[in-house]
Amino acid sequence: MRAQFDNLMSLQAGLRHSYTELVEGQKALQMQMQGVDPGAILGEFNTLQQGSSTVDHYFEKFEELRSHVIIFHCDFPESYFVTCFVNGLRPDIKGPVLSLHPTRLHQALAFGKKPGTVCWGHPPTDEPYLQTNTYKPP
Repeated sequence: MRAQFDNLMSLQAGLRHSYTELVEGQKALQMQMQGVDPGAILGEFNTLQQGSSTVDHYFEKFEELRSHVIIFHCDFPESYFVTCFVNGLRPDIKGPVLSLHPTRLHQALAFGKKPGTVCWGHPPTDEPYLQTNTYKPP
């Protein structure tokens, strides 16, 4: 009885996988018929940069391209998308975001919007740091 159950579960998993491939293939065919090249979309996605736009505007473009990439590559993990998003940020924003080690896309977006305010939970200040204790060698 257990062997039959395991066999049935294996068959069900195979059918689910086949159905997913069928749906992905159908979407890919529809996009190809509309003149969309999956390779070109992935290339554009991988090279997307924030440039002089705001983080919000960059994220909108990122999400638009990501929705197309997911159609052809639904097995890409979230860490791939987080890495792509962070790598496309301007250098002055990218550094602070990387230092916070985001693991989710929503974290990377939040860190990118306010890179100075999320670190240690303190807002940035324009006041200089005053060192009160100075080291004096013996």
